[in-house]
Amino acid sequence: MAKQGWLKYRQKGGLVGRIAGFREHRLWFVLYENCTISGYKDENTGTAKPDVVFDLRHSAVTINQEENYQFELISDKHNVVMLAEDYDDVKDWVSAIQTTRSIAHGVSPAPKKTQRKTSNTDSISIESGSYKMSMPPSPLDSNSNGHGDEYEWDNPITPADPSPVSLTSNMDEQGALFQLSKELSEAKAELTKCRDRITSYQEVLASRDQQLFEIQDQINNQETNEKSRAVTSEGYHNMEEQARSYREQNCLLNEEVLKLHQMCQKYKDQAHQQRRKADKLAIELRRTQRDYVSVMGHCVYHPLVDVEEDVRFMVSEPNRHVANLKNLSKTMKSENDRILGCSIPTLGKTEHTDMFGFIHNLPNEVLQIEYLCSHLTEAYDALLDASEENQKLVKKWKSFMHEHSEKFEVTPQLQKLILQCMPAHYRSYIWQKFIHYYVLEIKQGRGDSYYEELLKHQEIYKLDRDFSKSFKQIMMDVPRTMPGNRDFTTQDSPLRDRLTRVLTAFCIHAPKIGYCQGFNFLAGASLLFLEEVDAFWFIIAVIEVIFPEDYYRNGLAGLLADQYVLQKIIPLEIPKLNDHLTKYPEVDIAAVTTGWFLGLFFDCLPFKTLIRVWDCFLAFGHEAVFRVSCAILKQFEDRLLELHEPSHLLHAIKNIPKLCTHPEQLIKEAFEGLHHFPSWSEIKEQRAKLEVELIEEHEKKMQQRRHYDERMMMLDHFEDSNILPRNEDKWNFECATSTPSGFILLSASNRMTQNSRLYISDC
Repeated sequence: MAKQGWLKYRQKGGLVGRIAGFREHRLWFVLYENCTISGYKDENTGTAKPDVVFDLRHSAVTINQEENYQFELISDKHNVVMLAEDYDDVKDWVSAIQTTRSIAHGVSPAPKKTQRKTSNTDSISIESGSYKMSMPPSPLDSNSNGHGDEYEWDNPITPADPSPVSLTSNMDEQGALFQLSKELSEAKAELTKCRDRITSYQEVLASRDQQLFEIQDQINNQETNEKSRAVTSEGYHNMEEQARSYREQNCLLNEEVLKLHQMCQKYKDQAHQQRRKADKLAIELRRTQRDYVSVMGHCVYHPLVDVEEDVRFMVSEPNRHVANLKNLSKTMKSENDRILGCSIPTLGKTEHTDMFGFIHNLPNEVLQIEYLCSHLTEAYDALLDASEENQKLVKKWKSFMHEHSEKFEVTPQLQKLILQCMPAHYRSYIWQKFIHYYVLEIKQGRGDSYYEELLKHQEIYKLDRDFSKSFKQIMMDVPRTMPGNRDFTTQDSPLRDRLTRVLTAFCIHAPKIGYCQGFNFLAGASLLFLEEVDAFWFIIAVIEVIFPEDYYRNGLAGLLADQYVLQKIIPLEIPKLNDHLTKYPEVDIAAVTTGWFLGLFFDCLPFKTLIRVWDCFLAFGHEAVFRVSCAILKQFEDRLLELHEPSHLLHAIKNIPKLCTHPEQLIKEAFEGLHHFPSWSEIKEQRAKLEVELIEEHEKKMQQRRHYDERMMMLDHFEDSNILPRNEDKWNFECATSTPSGFILLSASNRMTQNSRLYISDC
């Protein structure tokens, strides 16, 4: 900081300034080296937020000569009057502001000129006239030294001759003399009093003389000051003239500074507008490049019957477009590592590993072009995500997560955000919140350490016949889970061990469901984003909460009910395709879509499309599976209508999910492009009725199977007990029944001899 101290300030100019100008505020102002001055309530400026901040880079500073100890800060944004403690403080502030502003503009401050104070003190000698007060001589002081006891008479009294006449006259004289002596004594006493009074008067006069001397000195000093002021008045007048000229120059310079500031601000605004235009053009260029590579990717033609055979690049001048793609790939590679965290594929290489660890084999150039276009599109999308428009969406995600960090709920706002996009760095967090929202009641009943407790008892459950069968199937399916992913290919892969524990714990948790093929893909894909315990709760959320209760039980009655409902939705949304499929009764679309529902599209969709479908599945639940299935068929409706061979049509329906390489396009079609899709309440009502019928049918089949098993057991018993004849002729078991008395009747026939026999047994 350049300077700090207490100052009073008030706004000046304009309506707001005139209103605020009646109030002066006293703040602790700090002048920083970045050419800003900030005002604080007290001297503790460490972490405090300033009350006012003024930018001094383009401000003019003037000293107000009309008011004491004031200076002004003038710019096109503010006009502030500052009041300092004294004139030296004003000079210090103005000097510090000018020095800081020069440094901020990159100009070295001019060295201060040393002013030598020449003390030409005109020695003005003022003779102070000695003031003397003469007192008239007292007649009593003429023959005395100040004391009245030494008085001499000129004619001393001499005694007269004693004669009678003279005696009488002498007595009279003596009386007169006595009277005179008495009067003399009284006069002496009076004289003493007068002398004392004179002495006191002299002391008073001396003090008055001293006061007069002091007054005279003051008068002399005042006269001296007046003379010195008269001497310096001309210099002061010259200084005033210089100050006036400086003020005029300062005003002119301030006007020039303001003009220059306005010109600089104008140029800055123009430069800012040019930068904004350049940024917009850069964004438009990226969008154009993104659209270009996306179009190039769509120009790769896959036959629906065999998607990897006879692949063609359907463009004119393919060599020119291949060269363009190579150039775009080179310019993107420097930015791709920072944004996507993986490398851009190179044309000519037959193998590439994506950001999820999946290894892609690219045997020919056309597949390499399609794969490169897909990655370039993702890279441009990532670049566009950093734009201002996409940053607003990211801020919405941050705001939502902050508001629902403690209590997470599936709201329409969240569903809308899911459809717009899912930031990759938020996916693991959002999935975890979804999962624990769905299984909240189950976790409260089982406890937070439920998963660990299940794994502790897995050795005991291995003695159970049904669990042992499921565990054996798990151990067979785990090595076959995601063979194209590098994290699952090695035998000692940590993900394999986690997958085995997750599936084992679920079989112990839900013994009635056990293990179904497809669970390994659900758990394996979730382990790429979630921790092991969260992947366990993910399986429970999908199978027991999001899907209906009997979805994976009673002969997969819920799964079969979904296929019947889907076949009723297809005529509403895709009537042309439905009419086309009805021409070929041997094409059973449920044979393909059952796998879509069972594994949540894992085995058919590209992985980047799959995770977007799972985002929507967690947000919208079971309904999302129906919508995505219809969207897949609707996207390829035109090409499916071109096929007329039943086997080709069935293979095409099976292969079209692999061609859904644009996830956002599929999601938009599923949730915005299906205009005749029934409401979810109608779908639930239809599938509930179908599910009841399928469960009853399953129960009948299971009862028939039990009866059949019982008959087969009885037949085995008869064969083992040698009741049936053992000859070259073959006897066939037809029926058996039991009697109230405990006997079993068995009917058998021989096709060779056309004979029938009835056997009885007491077992």
